Amino acid sequence: MLTGAPFHMINVRANRPTPGLRPQHLTCVHAAAEICNAEVRGGEVGSSQVIFDPEEIQAGHYTFDTGTAGSTALVIQTLLLPLAFATAPSIVGVAGGTHNESAPSISYLDRVFIPACGRFGIDAKVTLERYGFYPKGGGRATLRVQPLDMVQPLDRTTIPPGAIHTHASVLIHDLLNDVDQRELGIIRKALAIKPTSEITIRPDQNMAPLNPANVCAIEIKMGDLFEQCTALGKRGRLAEFVAEEAVAQANAFLAANVPVGPHLADQLLLPLAIFGGAFTTMPLTGHSLTNIEVINRFLSPEGDTGVFEIEEIGDTVRVRAKPAVLPR
Repeated sequence: MLTGAPFHMINVRANRPTPGLRPQHLTCVHAAAEICNAEVRGGEVGSSQVIFDPEEIQAGHYTFDTGTAGSTALVIQTLLLPLAFATAPSIVGVAGGTHNESAPSISYLDRVFIPACGRFGIDAKVTLERYGFYPKGGGRATLRVQPLDMVQPLDRTTIPPGAIHTHASVLIHDLLNDVDQRELGIIRKALAIKPTSEITIRPDQNMAPLNPANVCAIEIKMGDLFEQCTALGKRGRLAEFVAEEAVAQANAFLAANVPVGPHLADQLLLPLAIFGGAFTTMPLTGHSLTNIEVINRFLSPEGDTGVFEIEEIGDTVRVRAKPAVLPR
């Protein structure tokens, strides 16, 4: 969408247990096609190939439904940057799952990803309208995006001075009342930097999900920077295990002493390639390395060494990029 270049992608999710496009990925493809009037082939569930030929990005008021509990956050992340390049404001409503395994939650977008995008000059806001969890979904979220005005490179290479604070929250719905206290007790005991606040969220009728749900989240505040480590409960998983998973993520991030966590690093690669800048993070995940390969296919001139400069500094990685020159 940003380059206007058509592409043909093969072997989509080839190494996953269920390869090819799943409903949430297909919603991303259809949503992308709608905002730029793209011609699409291979747009069906299970497809291992996609051909996508975009036209001009159009601002507007859009609504999309992932079906059941597909990730609303993935749809929002697909559309955010392109709509920022449109010439007028846009509003996007998405229905489905708001908290999913192996995907950022809407809460994460609100507290971590969108503020990080704001460092580039992207003016956006995401609002959680109703929680949605596997298997029934039924959640709703709204994205509002303003056209780009002043843009700037990112600089998240160091942690701001001052104390680091952690905050713990547990969301429960239609579960035993002691789940929250068991999880908060684990966090209090095992987290390297003890929480300065703990809350339990019990959604009211207007916000409540359609099935039992549990989210254990640890937010880490470093000056004006945020990270959020989340674990989801599910049938058969003890509350203690859910809390321990969130604690393990948070402690690993705290021990790394970097301003950008591994998931946010992956999500910042595309805006970094567009606007330029640098960040310091933990060792890049396989998902991030694949993302870099894909971005290079679109933005790196033929024969160039690539968009990104990646420097290993001890146990950390610094990623740099110069602003892209978009054909658009």
